[in-house]
Amino acid sequence: MTCPSHAERTDQSVDDILGLLSLCLDATFLSYRGKVYRQVHGTAMGSPVSVVVAKLVMEDVKERDLATFYSPPHFWKRYVDDTCTALPRNMVESFHSHLNSIEPCIQLTVEEESADRMLPLLYIQVGRDLNGTVTTSVYRKATHTEQYLSFASHHLVAHKAAVVRTLMGRADTLSSSGVQQAEEEEKIVEALKENGYPSSFIHKHSYPTRRRQEVDDRRPKTTLTLPYIKGLSEAEAPASLSDVNFGTSITRYAVHYPLALV
Repeated sequence: MTCPSHAERTDQSVDDILGLLSLCLDATFLSYRGKVYRQVHGTAMGSPVSVVVAKLVMEDVKERDLATFYSPPHFWKRYVDDTCTALPRNMVESFHSHLNSIEPCIQLTVEEESADRMLPLLYIQVGRDLNGTVTTSVYRKATHTEQYLSFASHHLVAHKAAVVRTLMGRADTLSSSGVQQAEEEEKIVEALKENGYPSSFIHKHSYPTRRRQEVDDRRPKTTLTLPYIKGLSEAEAPASLSDVNFGTSITRYAVHYPLALV
């Protein structure tokens, strides 16, 4: 079945597109210790088309699984190969076995909620209250070290401010209650202080200001990359736009300063 907007997006026929896709998926050659090998299953790592194909495959596995299981779960949320599912505890093992039987080369592991009714999903800690309410908060792996970009490192102040805004923004987005958000923000402040961030700097850059958001919306796409020079670049960094004279014309460019070497 051809997509109605196919002709508007490309002049290539469906057969040509499928032929090109087959070429990308079949050209999985690699060399190892002087010998050439061909990957016979799966997509090539690093290929742009691999991400799209992986999503399609996982969606196909999901649809076949739910269509053939005797009591499919009513709740199923997936991001690539990470899935959160709600079903009776006595059905977990049978559902897991059935899911792994759909595509033998795709074998998924299972993690049940803990005794305190918590289950991690990506960067989110999903909880279940006694009244059935679902709560969310920021999840950290057991190996998390609270190591972030050091305030004493040789980087632009803007990059360090972005660390603060990102962590605080994540706390605001992923916390389902004000109490959880306050607890997460307290953890962030303590971790940033351990990385050398002053309290005043953390408070100043915790959330983006309205003016900064408006400036970001007007920022041009064309960039001019300049080498990072300690002291000089710091003085120029706050200016999001600079007038650059190229011959007889004046053009407004966004100035981008790359990371400095530590």
